[in-house]
Amino acid sequence: GITDDLGDEEVSEAFALSELIAVSALAIREFFRDDYFNRDNYRLIVQHFRQEGHSVALVARRRDGSSMNAWLDGSFKAIRPGHVPSVRSGELDHNLLDALLATRSSLHSDRLYDAIKHYNRANTDSADIDMVDEAVMLVAAFQRVLNCSSASVKELTQKLLARATPSSPMPPSSCNRQSQDSRVTARLMTCSSVIEAWIQDFYALRGNLAHGKPDTSYPSLWSLREHLLLGSFLFPRVLKQELSALGQAVETTQARADIDTFEPLACEQHFADFDPGDKYPWTRIRSPVKLAVRKILADLGL
Repeated sequence: GITDDLGDEEVSEAFALSELIAVSALAIREFFRDDYFNRDNYRLIVQHFRQEGHSVALVARRRDGSSMNAWLDGSFKAIRPGHVPSVRSGELDHNLLDALLATRSSLHSDRLYDAIKHYNRANTDSADIDMVDEAVMLVAAFQRVLNCSSASVKELTQKLLARATPSSPMPPSSCNRQSQDSRVTARLMTCSSVIEAWIQDFYALRGNLAHGKPDTSYPSLWSLREHLLLGSFLFPRVLKQELSALGQAVETTQARADIDTFEPLACEQHFADFDPGDKYPWTRIRSPVKLAVRKILADLGL
């Protein structure tokens, strides 16, 4: 029944499933659109019921234990937080969700689940999580999904390129990106591709901020806001590539096409002022690719 109690293990399983559902939704999320949503649109709440109960009690953690707050019968309301958009779309990448469920009993499940939790946590849009925390969690998500054994940027870069090198990599010089420090620009321009320069720039910026250094201590080529946008787009595609490498039957045609759009997206100024009559750069780049892939999959009967 809908009000039957769940055991602790069943509650834990329900929360784990909610993380997989959330990332399967975020995997097909598009940016710069009215139907935008975030991880907290898929937030799960578990509330125990007692037949004789006439109040609502919520238990909260404390550093020294826990505390309980209670509301008398009829006085409690669960209000949708202001950062959670009101959207009707409930679409999921069912293929991705099936592949994730199939890994639940494998040796890789803990690693992938950790990566997904980090990614989801970096995509709530909640004011309780600032952008520095989101950057730390997003980089950690890439490190976990790629099974990095160290904290070195070299290993992260190598493993990311193995999963997400575009079909025709763009040299960093093709991007109109300049740091206020010419040495930073010169170093990143020696990278083999835009995506390589991007992950090294993101890693360096995240490292400085995570260690409490001021924003100006590392003059990055991409702003923190841009890094979070691009990383949030790329992670689900890398997750799919990793699942495919692990032998899961996950459809990667769209993921590969999306990876090919990453570098053109990274070269745009998405938060600059532009003519309201023009298309967002994101939409201008993404729409033709999505239509082309849709036709390919339709021709294949998928």
